[in-house]
Amino acid sequence: MLADGQKVQFDGVTKLLARLPDPFRQDGLDWQVWIQLGDYPLPRKVVLTTLTDEARPQYVATFTWNLAPSFNEAAFSVVPPKDFGRVLFHDLKK
Repeated sequence: MLADGQKVQFDGVTKLLARLPDPFRQDGLDWQVWIQLGDYPLPRKVVLTTLTDEARPQYVATFTWNLAPSFNEAAFSVVPPKDFGRVLFHDLKK
């Protein structure tokens, strides 16, 4: 959900990806989400642009999806090291 004063606009479509939107705007940050077109509309790219710095630095993340992963039982079994120990958490309310 967008807060008051934030705007969203559709910027168009490339051959493979749609940029939705261009950009989301919030205080100090613009961000873009690129969605794959076709049967599996998955997020493929995110671009964050910092507006509080004159250089407008960006962070770009690209995603590759495996829609047919293969796992065996070993992928979900844990064999702790011999020197394994418990991590104790303390109740901060006390």
